[in-house]
Amino acid sequence: MYSPISIEFFDKSYALSWPVLTLLTLIVIVVAAHFNIRVRQYLFDRIISYPRTVLTVVAIISAYFCFYLYQQPLQWETDARVYLPKGHAAITYDEKVDQIFGVKDTFIVAVVNEKKGIYNPETLTRIKRVTDKISQLPSVIIKRNSDVASLSTALVFAGSEDAFGSVPLMAAIPGTDQDMQRLKQTISDNADMFVGNIVSADGTAAMIRAKLKEGTNNRYMSYWQIKSILDAEQGKSSADNWQQWQKNQPNQGDWPKGSQQAGNQPENLAKSATNPWWPGEQNTQVKIPNASDNGDYFYMAGRPVIEVSSGLYAKEDVERMLPYLSLAILVALIVIFKSWRGVVIPVSVLLLTLLWTLGNMAEAKVPFFTISVMLPVILLAVGIANGIHLMGNYYDLVMRDPQGERRMIVKKLMEEMALPLMTACITTVAGFLSLWFADMPPFRIFGVFTALGILYSWFLSITFIPALLAILDPKVGAYLQKRRTLRLHDEEDLISRVLVASGRFVLQHRKSTLFMVLLLSVVSLFYALRLSVDSSWMGDFRKTSEVAVANKMINDKFSGTIFLSVVIESTRKEQFKDPVILKKMEAMQQYIEKLPFVGDSLSLVDYIKSMNKTLNADQIQFKNIPDTREQIGEFLFLFSISGRPEQLNELVDFDYQRTNMSFLIKTDRTKQLKTIIDAVTQYAQTHFNDPNV
Repeated sequence: MYSPISIEFFDKSYALSWPVLTLLTLIVIVVAAHFNIRVRQYLFDRIISYPRTVLTVVAIISAYFCFYLYQQPLQWETDARVYLPKGHAAITYDEKVDQIFGVKDTFIVAVVNEKKGIYNPETLTRIKRVTDKISQLPSVIIKRNSDVASLSTALVFAGSEDAFGSVPLMAAIPGTDQDMQRLKQTISDNADMFVGNIVSADGTAAMIRAKLKEGTNNRYMSYWQIKSILDAEQGKSSADNWQQWQKNQPNQGDWPKGSQQAGNQPENLAKSATNPWWPGEQNTQVKIPNASDNGDYFYMAGRPVIEVSSGLYAKEDVERMLPYLSLAILVALIVIFKSWRGVVIPVSVLLLTLLWTLGNMAEAKVPFFTISVMLPVILLAVGIANGIHLMGNYYDLVMRDPQGERRMIVKKLMEEMALPLMTACITTVAGFLSLWFADMPPFRIFGVFTALGILYSWFLSITFIPALLAILDPKVGAYLQKRRTLRLHDEEDLISRVLVASGRFVLQHRKSTLFMVLLLSVVSLFYALRLSVDSSWMGDFRKTSEVAVANKMINDKFSGTIFLSVVIESTRKEQFKDPVILKKMEAMQQYIEKLPFVGDSLSLVDYIKSMNKTLNADQIQFKNIPDTREQIGEFLFLFSISGRPEQLNELVDFDYQRTNMSFLIKTDRTKQLKTIIDAVTQYAQTHFNDPNV
């Protein structure tokens, strides 16, 4: 279940043909120049002889990439599933479960009222209003009643010897204390279905869950639209939300189908007073009381919220890191060279390297993954080294021969520096290209474009810098000019003296130094072997961030925010009307629910037990699985004609050959999830020994 960006990128593998071709071409050039001195000499002779042509070509290429970045800006891809290769068993089965049971990404909204609890008319009215608005969003699936689950959409099975059927849990907002008590009692009687699921055990929180359509655009659109709905409930302006959405999704042509219909575009929504789901202050027909005045507070969670928040925070990190890093580089260059030439030229190479690399990504329609946040930082760190080496040696040559001809100085500079720059480039590129063999596609993309960026940095360093220096008159900064005048240019600075002293110390204590290195290596190896793989999307957020606070609160109030689907398949039809297999499922649910970080669970078993109890005058002793296949079949038939047969579709297929058990989990850490999944697998292997299951 890849998003549209992922499908386009991974299915159309030729999208990478141009970047890979460029990468291979540059590798051939750098390797040839590294091992063949004639190639090096020819390359640098042409650059120094035609510097203006070189600079013109660089400008044209830069304009080309700038055009692509403007026309189709990079889009963030935060779908966790793209980290698995296409065709992976987990992805394939995930798609299969979606097709059979309709399991989709769930957007969670929690309404919390610690002051009054949720059982008051104002809060319940708010829950119904928010549910109705969410149901009408273009990015929300609403094929069946349970696709948007809350107190206002939930149904309960009611039956007796004379009548049966499904009735709304909350047909109307309770207007009297008696009606409110009746609602509480109904929820208590059906605790397996509702408590911990859409109502907290202490009655202070309620949950609204909405299934979303696939795709990055749907996730971002639903995030900002639902946030706007909740902001309006709290008397806040929602205009900033739409600005943020438009900033994250500049191409309206990529919006989900149906989102651009009349009345659904942001400019129309902002003006509409009658749109059924737009919650802004412009809607003058309905005056919404401030939620906080009643003690109601809203929280958003679920995988779509985590993924969108991850993209937004990653974008903020890049926007925050680059200025700080650029400032640090500027300060370092000023301290080192104390001249505008020594600052502007290396910084220009850095900016051009970033432009070419990101422009190449935009041209190839490659999304920006969360791991890509490191790409600009790496390119800046690697690129600045080339500039410092070249400019430092250039100033040394000028100080030794201030009257020398500028092109001869540049030629001598490149003869001295070409081999070290090429060697550093080859080894660094080889290291990042090793990621091509990684299983996760985003890591491969990160490796390819980081290697390409490093090659761009090298290419600009051996073309742009010497071409520019070949035009400019030889000159050193005032600081270096002063040192030359005072004949101090051969004097060692502090760093040089420290390094020389360190080298002498090592030579004088060779055995002790070798022993310390070996000792540190052994200690490091000991601890390295104790490393364990453990990742967590929630662990990437600060504990005080909005998404982390919401996730913790919902996990505390409810049974969890992460859904684990356990599917049981049989080769025989009607298998899951057999009381033997149903009782094994019940035992499995009870076992898994006792594990750490596991909340509640829901399966066909819970519906059958609830029906048995309801049809037997709500006597608690009948809250069990009937002993005969016939009675179970009769219950399921009654359920299928009760007015809510679609709820069974989430739990069992038409032939009763496949069933889905859903477990709510309170963590997303790899280590804990692996423990839970291993327990499920081991339990299934031990207790489900029927060869047909």
